[in-house]
Amino acid sequence: MDFSQAQTSAFRSTYVDFCIERSDFYNSLDVDMQEAQKKTWIKQADNLVRGCQFHWKESVIRVGRTTTLVSHEKHAQFMQITDGLLHTTSAGYFQQLSQNLVTFFPDLQPWAEWWFRPSIAKQLFPAYSTAASLWANIPHTSNAVEGQHSLLHRSVGKAHEL
Repeated sequence: MDFSQAQTSAFRSTYVDFCIERSDFYNSLDVDMQEAQKKTWIKQADNLVRGCQFHWKESVIRVGRTTTLVSHEKHAQFMQITDGLLHTTSAGYFQQLSQNLVTFFPDLQPWAEWWFRPSIAKQLFPAYSTAASLWANIPHTSNAVEGQHSLLHRSVGKAHEL
């Protein structure tokens, strides 16, 4: 996903429609129970939404190249913090890294606040995700070609000789 609310909403709706179509019990439920079941499926869909790491990395690169925001002297530190944010599963360490980011790079606070909004963060950062364990089976990019490349790597591995 590319972090748009419209795209996330469309995914939820499509997921619920898929579940209804595949369900052998949904139509036998009364209206109130159908609504309750839809809410359950919406929560499941929310857990399956995974943001596109490519968009995060591109944003990090773009910000990192802006020397008024990230000086040459602090560029390696910036990259280390942003890489750590993307890979840590520890909520405590994530909080420490996010605090370091805005402490060492105070002009990046609005940028960081956008990425750290709960609705965005849970789609991208394993420390925020309620379903990070499922992410191994979900492509980390919304680009179809990159997604297929990711699936290929997972199925056959990497670093094979030609």
